[in-house]
Amino acid sequence: MKESQSFNSVEVPDSQEEADFLEVYLETHIEAILERYRKVNEGNNGIVGLVDLRELGEEALSLIRKSSEGEDIPYQMAIKMLKIYSGTGAGIREAKMQSKASELISQSSDNNGLASVPKIYFAREVEIEETSTCERMESDGVILGDGNKAEVILMDFIEGDDFAVYLYKEVAKAHPRLRDIKERIDSGEDLSLQELLDRVSSALEFSQSADRWDAFKNRRIDNENHKKMIDYLSESGFVLDSDFVDSVHRTVSLWNSRGFNHNDLHERNIIVPKQGGIKKPVIVDFGSSTIDEAGEDVSGRDSLFLDDNYVSNVYRKLTVNSEQRKGSQAAEVFRDSEKIIIQRLSEEYTLLESELDEVLDADQNIDFEEIIKKIDIFVMQKARINPYDSSGPDRFWNLKALILHNLTIKHPNIRGKVREYIDSTMHSDKVVLKSYSVKSFLSKIRPEE
Repeated sequence: MKESQSFNSVEVPDSQEEADFLEVYLETHIEAILERYRKVNEGNNGIVGLVDLRELGEEALSLIRKSSEGEDIPYQMAIKMLKIYSGTGAGIREAKMQSKASELISQSSDNNGLASVPKIYFAREVEIEETSTCERMESDGVILGDGNKAEVILMDFIEGDDFAVYLYKEVAKAHPRLRDIKERIDSGEDLSLQELLDRVSSALEFSQSADRWDAFKNRRIDNENHKKMIDYLSESGFVLDSDFVDSVHRTVSLWNSRGFNHNDLHERNIIVPKQGGIKKPVIVDFGSSTIDEAGEDVSGRDSLFLDDNYVSNVYRKLTVNSEQRKGSQAAEVFRDSEKIIIQRLSEEYTLLESELDEVLDADQNIDFEEIIKKIDIFVMQKARINPYDSSGPDRFWNLKALILHNLTIKHPNIRGKVREYIDSTMHSDKVVLKSYSVKSFLSKIRPEE
């Protein structure tokens, strides 16, 4: 096994090509970086770690400073590793989209009130040689590809809470049943998202879903719980700084006017930085982003992705105090963009279900490939989920498995064909997923062996 190179083993070049050399340098030593990261966050499609560049040696720091063209370089950087290696360059595509989003902000003539985007320093598909590094990454939730390949992005590290954690902490500060959590927050303790969510859910008596497979019902329950939290914050006197909502809204409007859509701008993808606070939001996770190559305005365009204005629409209600809300219609307005998306998807699915029922009821010699083709067209065109984008595979299979599951309930005669299809596809070399929803679906149509 090859031993990782030291960061002091390469001479720093004295030329105009230093900026380009930085990428080569980082690529050569990326495994040494991966040996040193500390996991700090996790999302649907990626693991985020923290790297302290001071641990990499003074020569590495000198190189980075020289290639920064006079900009201040932070000692700490974030390293994102995609959870599932797809072999499609999803990580590089995400980094390009993130850089494009940042470029559009910097090109704006009035970018003072806009959100910011972390700067990208490096994005590559890398092959990990050290067994201990592979084991550590896998224990953190990264599924490596053949040859221990992973997709890695190195960017600015933003110290702070995502907006979801920020809101849960505000609930904890106000709720009498969460005084112990408030004390821990005030003491500076770093609480996990899951613990905060569990305690807030209990305190606000969130509804729980009885059926994991009823995706649309679950989404409605999520929306109701979400409304409970916003109503509680409103009634407790919490006021959200309007600069936050305005900043997110203006940034999204700028992007949309240039043909750029984030497509996944929810609470966990907005960071409230420790330095700058709620007035200076930072937007992250561009794995689902798209851009109109012609640069046409995409605002208001019909899409089944999460509306880019979801956050600014939903949370604007909290930017006025309780006295201002009284007697106004603001207390009755809860514009949840995702609810509209789910409703639209439900209507589209009803049409698909009727079409499939007609085929399955009428034809004894079922062309199962034709059934799968119709489902694929629905998932990719109507739900607009691309299974080859970074966050696409899980969403693609979750929805597809849900449709197949519903079909087996109404048409038990196709259970065998569905089981064979899932087995042959999910266990092929082309699909390597550990989706809970897919595994749960398999358990419903196949008895435990």
